[in-house]
Amino acid sequence: MPITPRENWNVRNNSSRTQVLDDLPSTPPIRSGAIVNLLKYHSKQEIQNSTTLAGLLRSGILVLTKKRNGTRRRLSTANSVNGVDSVEKNDLLREIDALDESEFLELDRLLNYPRVGPTKSTWRDGVDPTDGATTDQYLLKLGAGVSGVVRTIWTGMAFAFYPLGGDPILWTGGVAKTDFLNWRLRVYVDCGNISDSQITDPPEEYLDVEIPYAALIGAYFSPEPGSDRIVETDYLQINFQDTNYGKAIVFQFRYPIPFSNGVFIQTGYLDESEVWHPAGLSTEAHYFWVTYETGSLPPSLADYRLKCSSWEGDTFNDDAIFLEEETGSGVALGIWFSAYSDPDEYGLGFLEANWTFQTDGSGEDVWQSSGAEDLFGTLGVLYFSYGQFLNRLDGCLYTDNSDSEPNPSIVEAYKLFHRDPVYWTDGCTGFLPLYPNNPLQDGHIHCLYYQQI
Repeated sequence: MPITPRENWNVRNNSSRTQVLDDLPSTPPIRSGAIVNLLKYHSKQEIQNSTTLAGLLRSGILVLTKKRNGTRRRLSTANSVNGVDSVEKNDLLREIDALDESEFLELDRLLNYPRVGPTKSTWRDGVDPTDGATTDQYLLKLGAGVSGVVRTIWTGMAFAFYPLGGDPILWTGGVAKTDFLNWRLRVYVDCGNISDSQITDPPEEYLDVEIPYAALIGAYFSPEPGSDRIVETDYLQINFQDTNYGKAIVFQFRYPIPFSNGVFIQTGYLDESEVWHPAGLSTEAHYFWVTYETGSLPPSLADYRLKCSSWEGDTFNDDAIFLEEETGSGVALGIWFSAYSDPDEYGLGFLEANWTFQTDGSGEDVWQSSGAEDLFGTLGVLYFSYGQFLNRLDGCLYTDNSDSEPNPSIVEAYKLFHRDPVYWTDGCTGFLPLYPNNPLQDGHIHCLYYQQI
């Protein structure tokens, strides 16, 4: 379009990361602190129709200023809840506000969840269990009637501490590998008041998010769980390594977690009897900080909650059903997949099955991949023969498929749907189908998603 010299719509990046406006493709990537005139690359109508821009303006990541005939009007600032004061709203902001009434959910709006209040935090600066102290048994506890958004969960833990003895690097003495595989993050949403007597046994009907750390680093089946695996995506970072103190895991979770009636966050592990042990009651050093806001949720997003569903077992007789929502709209965020099959009997033949989402209640609308391994990007094809790769949207955490291993048996991988979301409007079922003669003998699937409640 012709450039209008006397009019500029300048967008400034307030964040520390480069921002890309996917639905304004002619606009160059906007580096941290940079200012770009959007009218050099797109028409006003195109800018008004950009849902990516709308989400980043609402979150305060970008600030847009209009300048014409020597005057300047700020259209969005990080200091205003709805983008601008009502007297400053123009066509662009009316278009942004109209998104709140849209019939369809947009993932960008959830990932760039509007700010609802000032930033607050809770934190813990660790403890050595040998000194007799006890770490906090939860990361965040907000009671009945409190609404808001959890923004960041950061935890650092070291396992197999002294004085238990043994070799913490080789999983002898201290916390065993089987215990570590049961360590997880738990988030109880809209749970009201959690009493002191419930801290070690919270009500599970409010447990919306439960994510095993083992799934995130590919530790279920690999012989050296998590070694040399540093996964960094936009909303999840995880590092697992050997230290002088034992196995250490550092974890950062940035998916927004909205709540309207309290929230309760813990880390810990399930023992063989399925008894929950929160961090602080066992032998690990525990560091954490959590950032959050309290305030009223925006009406159009108030009914959506972050959830994690899981499946474990085999596909000898049934599909691997990892997601079941009977009604309501939602969107998938990611899948973490760990699988083993006897290389002498079946190997990785189950990867010929297609990941499937039935995206409405009738099961008629179907989303499918072209093969189980194809879901995980261009390097996942051919049964992950490329080996380990760790990208921002997909990756293979571990596989024994290589030229030196003629009979592969293990795959541990992840796929994030940030750039190619899977939406549903009336319930959804997600599954990996049984593949005849090539079953999955032992597997774990975890699916993270937003769902209308």
